[in-house]
Amino acid sequence: MYNLILIFTILGLGIAFVPQPSHWDKGGPLKGDALYWHNQKVQAKEVNLLNKLKKQKEEELRHPTHRAQQLDDGLQEMGEIPIEDLMKGMRGFL
Repeated sequence: MYNLILIFTILGLGIAFVPQPSHWDKGGPLKGDALYWHNQKVQAKEVNLLNKLKKQKEEELRHPTHRAQQLDDGLQEMGEIPIEDLMKGMRGFL
């Protein structure tokens, strides 16, 4: 009987003195909690970026810019060429 009490006492003291993890270690949250909040912040940034891109695409659809305003065909570099001369060169092609 005394052996049983002695075993449980030693076992209890052993468990009491084993270092236990605590969320107060180093004055901060556990690694799992910190990782969770980091992931939440990253996901929020990604969602904000996706929403921003979506709004930009919607704005482009509402107010499209013409391709002639976006692309440079190189005619300006060669000087002012009248449209009649360009049409004569393309007559057989068209």
